[in-house]
Amino acid sequence: MGTFGVDSPIGVLLDNPRTRAVLEKYAPALIRHPLVSAARGLRLRDVLPFARGAVSEKAVAAALAELAEID
Repeated sequence: MGTFGVDSPIGVLLDNPRTRAVLEKYAPALIRHPLVSAARGLRLRDVLPFARGAVSEKAVAAALAELAEID
């Protein structure tokens, strides 16, 4: 089981090339948001509610499944 998921800080996910690629694939609007740098210390679970509408539930589920596979 991987070490990345909803409790991972946004900054950690953005700094890791593999996890960043997952976010770019499923949630490009989230990582390109102008305030993403201010959210680097927040957990993914804290940021997801603000992404509703820009990121579908299906995309969130797929991203979380793929993140869980990364060590």
